[in-house]
Amino acid sequence: MGGIIGIIGIVGLLDIHPVLYIRLPWWVRGPSVGGWMNVILVFFAYDLMAEVILKFTGHGFSPFWFALEGAVIGGISTYFGVEGPETLQDH
Repeated sequence: MGGIIGIIGIVGLLDIHPVLYIRLPWWVRGPSVGGWMNVILVFFAYDLMAEVILKFTGHGFSPFWFALEGAVIGGISTYFGVEGPETLQDH
């Protein structure tokens, strides 16, 4: 989880899309990166995550719910973090 939040923080420096040259607000950038990183995590560890969910909840929920959790955490961390190049400046 800390690695995902770190990647979201690094992406926070890019407030302008490098190819499309449009400004990406926090509510687009954070949830999309957080959700995508958790989808990739579920692809690599699907069996383990399904086993953990079954063990702790007793239900066979889909591990892809972690993508929604990643989008929420990504949005929250981007909202409360500093955006753009001012992240690198001393205050």
